[in-house]
Order: sequence, then structure tokens, then C-alpha cells
Amino acid sequence: KIQEQAAVALRNLSVNPQNELQIVQEGGLRPLVALLRSSNDKVQRQAAGAIANLTVNPKNKLKLVQAGGLAPLVTLLRSGSDKVKEHAAGAMRNLSMNPELEPDMLREGALPPLISLLSHPEMKIQLQSAVA
Repeated sequence: KIQEQAAVALRNLSVNPQNELQIVQEGGLRPLVALLRSSNDKVQRQAAGAIANLTVNPKNKLKLVQAGGLAPLVTLLRSGSDKVKEHAAGAMRNLSMNPELEPDMLREGALPPLISLLSHPEMKIQLQSAVA
């Protein structure tokens, strides 16, 4: 419950563009990446949502890759709940806007689950996957 609340707080703060860099500079990225591996769907959802928000900022994209965030995001694209998949696909969309990260994304296996999600019944998930 504490992890979920902390992830909610970081997600709420990450909506503000002024906070995106500060959260990462203060060391918030690695704990969020660790929470992606939680067995709790609510924790995964909040962590993935926060990471999707943080990766809007171009300076945070490479830092997420360096923090080991790609592998758990790819796992969530395959096995997360619908909301978790939506946020994970949103993070992948943001990361894919940096052409330098494309090889990392392909090496981590992001392409097959993103393609698979294009036929997901939930339109929001299709949209996030299509623009990634």
C-alpha cells in the first residue's frame, strides 16, 4: 500500500512539466522502474503512468533506458492489465520519438508486443501502440 501511494504521488507530480526533470534528478526513476516489476497491478499502473509522464521530457528518455526501464516495460506490454498496457505503450511512444533509442527498443523486444496490441479491443491501447 505504501509503494502504491508513493507511486501515485510521483505520478501526480510528474504531470507538471517543471517536475519531470527534478523527479529524475532526485533519484525517482530507479525506484519507479523497480515498481514496474511489482506483482501488484495498482503499483504497476501508477509506476508505468509516472514513467510515461516522465518520458515526455527528452532529457529523461535515455535516463530511463540507462536505469533498465525498457525490459520491464516490454514485459508489461505483454502481461499487464489493460491500464498498465496503456501506460507502458505510452512510455514506449514517448521513447520512440528519440531515434537513438530505437535499437535499444528493438533489442529489448518491444516490437512484437506493440504490433500485437494494435489489435487489442481497447482503442486507447491501440492508439498508444500505433504511435510508438
